[in-house]
This record gives sequence, C-alpha cells and structure tokens, in this order.
Amino acid sequence: MTSLTPQGGGEAPKNFSGRLVAATWWLFGFIIIASYTANLAAFLTVSRLDTPIESLDDLAKQYKIQYAPLQGSWVQNLFQENG
Repeated sequence: MTSLTPQGGGEAPKNFSGRLVAATWWLFGFIIIASYTANLAAFLTVSRLDTPIESLDDLAKQYKIQYAPLQGSWVQNLFQENG
C-alpha cells in the first residue's frame, strides 16, 4: 500500500512472514492482471482473424472449406466457363 499512495499506507512489514505475505499478494495481483490482459488480447485477435465468406471470390481464396459444384448444375457450367 505504501507504494500505491502518495501519503503512504503505513509502515512496510519488517519481519520475514509479513514481507512474504506482501510479496505473495503482489505476485498474485500481477498474475491476475497479466492473465486478464493476455486473454483480452487473444480474444480480440481471434475475432479479427475469422473473416466471413461473402462472395465466390472469398470462397476461392480460402483453403478451410472444401467445395465442389453439383454434377450438371449451372454452377458447374459457370466454373467451367470462367475457370
């Protein structure tokens, strides 16, 4: 508490057990803040990587979804004429 406030939060612990408790509390807080920050960054990154397919060009540029037209359909003729 002493390092957080300009007026101070009292005296820092002087014995070993008090310092151990204070150090453990600071380490716990640091781990919680780091975990929250990492999860937030991962969530925001993953949501940007997943782009929706909105046209045939988008479908042709990706490799995740395998696709093929039905035999004898107008889509097959379209791919044969433009392919």
